[in-house]
Amino acid sequence: TPLKLNCLTYFLYSNYLFKTGDVLFTELFIKIDKGLVLPSLDFKFGCYQNNVITKFARDSRGKIFLINDDSFLECLSYIWSKYKYMSECEMLNSLNSTNAIKKREVYDVLSVEDILDDEIKRNEELLERAKRIRIHRRSK
Repeated sequence: TPLKLNCLTYFLYSNYLFKTGDVLFTELFIKIDKGLVLPSLDFKFGCYQNNVITKFARDSRGKIFLINDDSFLECLSYIWSKYKYMSECEMLNSLNSTNAIKKREVYDVLSVEDILDDEIKRNEELLERAKRIRIHRRSK
């Protein structure tokens, strides 16, 4: 669905930014009532509303873009494996769990720094969970 596509795109963008320091899009994410969107992506796929997206979009010249970069493909694989079975609600809850997103009002634009802070926070939470597991396992 468009909502899942927008969430996955955000997670992919933030993970790629965290791992490489590079931005994927010149366009910025905007917080709207249904989550975070890239305006052009939302425009192309918004017509599907809550329905499954059945086709891909071509640009104005009829071309489909392919990114063949190892870092991108690694991030894509990681994000897909982590989020593919999540519902829209679970994805939105995950997105809204960090301060960078929570503190934004509807129609606010997220800066690259906000997105990077958001991804750093998610990774810090993963590390803290891993540390607790290690401590728990050592205490057995």
